[in-house]
Order: sequence, then C-alpha cells, then structure tokens
Amino acid sequence: TDAPATTQAPTEAAPEPVAVGDVTIEYLRAEKYAPFENGESILVYCKFTNNGTEETSAYKTLYLTAKCGDQTVQEISYLEKDRPEGMNDYAQNIAPGESIEIFYTLDYVDGVVDVTIQDLYNTIPEKLEFSVDASAL
Repeated sequence: TDAPATTQAPTEAAPEPVAVGDVTIEYLRAEKYAPFENGESILVYCKFTNNGTEETSAYKTLYLTAKCGDQTVQEISYLEKDRPEGMNDYAQNIAPGESIEIFYTLDYVDGVVDVTIQDLYNTIPEKLEFSVDASAL
C-alpha cells in the first residue's frame, strides 16, 4: 500500500527550547498528514528531553492546547491502520538525560494555529509557545 501523504512546512524561525519542570520541550517542525480523503491533520513535531532523575514521558508531564483565532483546534487520533508511524512515542518512558522526537496530531484547519505546550497540571509558569501556518503545509 502507498504511504499516506505528508507535506512539511517551510523552514521558519523556531522558538528556543523551554525547560518545563524536569523536562525540556523544543519545537522542530510541522507537517500536513493525509492518510485518506478528508482525513487531514497537522503533525507538530517536538524534541522531548528528560532532565529529571526518574523515567517519564511527554504524556505524563505535558499538555498541548491549540487555537486558530478563537477556534480551539482539537488533538485527534486515527484508527490503527491510518496512524502515522511513531504516533504513540509521546507516551514512551524516557530515561533521565535521554531525548526522543515526538509529535502531536491536530485536526487540520486552514490558517495560523497558535500552539502552547505546558506542564500537565498548569502549575509551572514556563511553557513553549509557537505558531504554525497550516495553509503553508
């Protein structure tokens, strides 16, 4: 079978990595993912680094919100046959001092999506904020 189509965003000035508690999150890139007709999404790739003393995962420590104007952009999931490879890496436990590339899957909207990644319980003021121009993907 053919691999689903992905389109990568043009190179843009990425924000600096941000330490959020015992982890660091860095925005890498965004891609449009289309495993089937009318099944488009935005894959937001980040580098997750565990700076703590115990194993942890992005799933256990971080929370993503996204908006396009006033509209909330939802995280979405696919049936197993349509999932992009690595979709569940964000839940993988990472040893102290190790890093992994993860991605979040957002519903596709034609416009600029403002993304915020912060600690899961919103108790740490540091957060990663950036924008993705989905129409350029």
